[in-house]
Amino acid sequence: MYEIKIPASIKIGGFDYLVEVSEYHTTELRDNSNWGEHSERQRRIRFDPTALPQQISQTFIHEIVHAVDAVYQGRKLTEDSTHAMANGLLQVLEQLGIRFVCSPGESK
Repeated sequence: MYEIKIPASIKIGGFDYLVEVSEYHTTELRDNSNWGEHSERQRRIRFDPTALPQQISQTFIHEIVHAVDAVYQGRKLTEDSTHAMANGLLQVLEQLGIRFVCSPGESK
């Protein structure tokens, strides 16, 4: 498996998005029954780094799809469509041997 370290920031449509991968946010995310979250207003992506490797990769992809949708389509995708797109991309990337992982020093 080729592991791509999730960067601290990512550019989407010319905007810099901060990627927060911290156990600090895990409780808040779990309390809201979320693996991750995207904030268009704050240009931020957060996710739970304690999840299984495939879930981390899927969540990162899912939140990127939300950000791309917000920047390029004005939030037209439903949550179900975003989830389906992220799962489809995860399946293709996993089949190609590509997975997104947390950087060293972060959880999992």
